[in-house]
Amino acid sequence: MSSRALRKLRLEQVNKNENNLDLKAEAESKEETEEEEEDEKDVKLTCTNKFLLLEEGQDDDSEELSQESVSESEKPDTQNVVTKSSTSTKKKKKKRKKKKSSSSGNTAENDRTGCEENREFDKLLQEYGDQCKTMVAEAEAKRKLLAKMRPPKKSLLDVEHRFLNIYNELQKIFGSQVLKKNKDYRRRQKGGSSSHRGVWLTQPAESWTKMIKVGLGMELVETEKDGTMYFKYVHSKEYQDVQFEFLAIVNSMSNGEHLHKLLVENQLNVDALITYSDFCTISEEVVMAREYIERALYVLERFFHPLFNLTNGKCRLDYKYPENRSLFICLFKHMHFVSRRGCNRTALELCKVLFNLDPKGDPLGAILLLDQFALNCGEYDFICRSFMEWGYNRNLEQLPNWAYSLALAEFQLATAAKSPKTTRADILLTDSILRFPTVLLKMLEKCSVQPDKKVEECEYLTKRAQESTTQSLEMLCHLYVERTHSAWKAPHVLAWLERVVNERVLDILDKNEDLRIKRFAKQRKRRYQKAPLNIHRHAMLSDLPGVSSYVPIEIRSLTMLGHDPLPPPNTVFSYSRPERTTGGQRAQQNSLGLFFNSMLPDYDVANAAAAEGPLQRNQDQIRAGVRQLMQAMRDLLVIPYVDPNQDPEEDAEEDVPFNDWE
Repeated sequence: MSSRALRKLRLEQVNKNENNLDLKAEAESKEETEEEEEDEKDVKLTCTNKFLLLEEGQDDDSEELSQESVSESEKPDTQNVVTKSSTSTKKKKKKRKKKKSSSSGNTAENDRTGCEENREFDKLLQEYGDQCKTMVAEAEAKRKLLAKMRPPKKSLLDVEHRFLNIYNELQKIFGSQVLKKNKDYRRRQKGGSSSHRGVWLTQPAESWTKMIKVGLGMELVETEKDGTMYFKYVHSKEYQDVQFEFLAIVNSMSNGEHLHKLLVENQLNVDALITYSDFCTISEEVVMAREYIERALYVLERFFHPLFNLTNGKCRLDYKYPENRSLFICLFKHMHFVSRRGCNRTALELCKVLFNLDPKGDPLGAILLLDQFALNCGEYDFICRSFMEWGYNRNLEQLPNWAYSLALAEFQLATAAKSPKTTRADILLTDSILRFPTVLLKMLEKCSVQPDKKVEECEYLTKRAQESTTQSLEMLCHLYVERTHSAWKAPHVLAWLERVVNERVLDILDKNEDLRIKRFAKQRKRRYQKAPLNIHRHAMLSDLPGVSSYVPIEIRSLTMLGHDPLPPPNTVFSYSRPERTTGGQRAQQNSLGLFFNSMLPDYDVANAAAAEGPLQRNQDQIRAGVRQLMQAMRDLLVIPYVDPNQDPEEDAEEDVPFNDWE
């Protein structure tokens, strides 16, 4: 390809680019200079060729004349060539001027058209930008609307219905074929799903669903701004009469026959079912005890309020109302029965339900069970996330069960991920041992592991730990060891525990430079002086071996009722028991009188005297004679006298104050 063609191609490319007008002008100027140079070269070549021909003709004399004639004939031709070349150069210059003028005009026009096009393009961009802004605003509005419509992220304490069914977990453990051979499972499956629709806490038998009018209900008390709703159970007049009969049987200290008779006549009294379950437990009839608790729980669930929801964690029951306490007691006993059958995942879900009923007060100490059920069922992530989301706000690290469970959960997660680094778990376990040293030796003893001599000889872990640990803190440590020793008994866990104690704990204690040593010892003495009432209630209901020895004597001496253990001092009664003559007389009597009344609970002195007719002494005289007789017996037996006219509540001792832990 020639240079001229290349230049034309380059010129065309420049013309196509509207924004590079300066480049176009430069290219045209270069082209003009190059054309002028080429034209001058062509003229020089034509002139030199003519003179060379004339010089060649001078060499031959013979042809001189012919050459002269030829030269004369060619002279005008050379002049014509020169004139032609000059005229051609002039024409070219004119053409170039025309081209320049036309190119300058074209550039002006191109500038105008370019400006107009740029303006149109700016308008299009502005319109497109406005459209984009509106589209972005609409998309953001839709996103916010969808965020409101979508359900919020589930909390760790939210309950899932599928984990409340114990037979789902039993089927995973033993298989469906083994479960079908169970008589209890087949009996409860006969009723079908339609007979107990909407019941999640238990799996009722077919006979339970044939319920008559019970007289139990639930009402909404109040609703807070955040959506939390407070409910309360309500007893009808018929249910109150049955409840009075039940209380009379309990106060008479009679055996289980009267209670069984009441259940035969009124099968759906919840407190009677709970109390009779305790009788079955004492007589070691565990299956019957478990069934009566499930039946009571089924009755309570059937009469939930339509707005009462177990899963969202927004429904509350206040423990100060005696009518609400039955659900707390049933859930506590039911999840322990479930845990004893090896279904710790179901027990964890039931514990969430119990904790959500009153998370602030926690009347039965469910906070002491959440981590333990999670450890036993392998829900280690639940423990770690609980600390991150709400644990530090509630100071869970000050409870020995949560401190040790968090360390073990971190170690188990690192082991499952096959990570050789367990630094975080080592640090947490070291801090837990320094904070609660008595747990270490109790756990080793429960796991049948002989501690090292260095551990036995360490005063901080033995003698000083016993001196600085209060009785209430000792009770919490004992509860934790009794419930979770199986999770710490694994060989790889014991090896990890031994390594941390030898490499970290003993090294810190030998140097005696760590500030935690003195700080934790002071905290154990100062913070755990007296446990709250809910912790004592939790310990008495747990029924674990050796726990009652850690409960103070003033608590153990109080009357313990299975359906209402250790009632709170802020109890609010919705209805009162009507005064009865027999009950008033029993209140005036002492221990000996209660003993006689327990032998003849239906005998009333006043009614017997009135039945004898007008010839007998009146009721006051009979009572006066009885008082004189009882006073003589008191003097004989050295029993203090209680004036019947004096209000028994005036000199009654106040409940032992329970200070909350710091």
